[in-house]
Amino acid sequence: MSATPVFKGLIFDLDGTLTDHPSVLGGAFAECLKKYGKKISVEEGQRLAKEMQLQVAGIESTFSYIKVLNKITKEQGIGGFFRRLRFIRNFIKIFHAFTRKTKMFSGIPELLQMVHARGMKICIVTSSSRSEVNRSLTEVRDQFDPYVDAVITRDDIKDVKPNPASLFVVTARFGLEISQCLVVGDSWHDIRAAKNAGARSAAVLWGYGTLENLSAESPDFIVKTPQEILEILAQKN
Repeated sequence: MSATPVFKGLIFDLDGTLTDHPSVLGGAFAECLKKYGKKISVEEGQRLAKEMQLQVAGIESTFSYIKVLNKITKEQGIGGFFRRLRFIRNFIKIFHAFTRKTKMFSGIPELLQMVHARGMKICIVTSSSRSEVNRSLTEVRDQFDPYVDAVITRDDIKDVKPNPASLFVVTARFGLEISQCLVVGDSWHDIRAAKNAGARSAAVLWGYGTLENLSAESPDFIVKTPQEILEILAQKN
């Protein structure tokens, strides 16, 4: 029986894993709907955000986002094609403004610091574009840049997750074996990408994914707090 590999690199998703993207997207929904005379709670905004992300995960095209936004606006009672189109245009502007105020989840800055102190490589693989990443990191650069070794966006690769190509970009860049990497994400396509690559995975429950849809992908670990990732590393390293 072969020994459990020692992890030398962590490959994180960004939105919903390190950064509190659900609050940003949910807040944008609430703010935009308010302009149309529809008040919703923060929790309802986050529910809409999660519904949207679950439907577009692994697709990541402008058309797919617009299609889901159109469906959500219909469900919210905004009638008429052109009225919904104006809503979508307003929503995108509001979302971009909100994105610049994105925060990291509680415990994530400390996690990055401690993993970095262990001498491990920390890489981000995201289906977001480079410009989207830069916007979302506006207020957290000092908690991010000193510890992260590379950020791979959809601009850097041909196929996004669950295609494993982006994970192999990381291993090639840093001379790692895929078995030496732990992939950490909040969505089914993060876990499936890890499986497709032959990497071990940790599904996090504080982002967009639910216990049900993440469990269906059979991740190696399911974690409720960032601290649990450190516990995994302590056990395996």
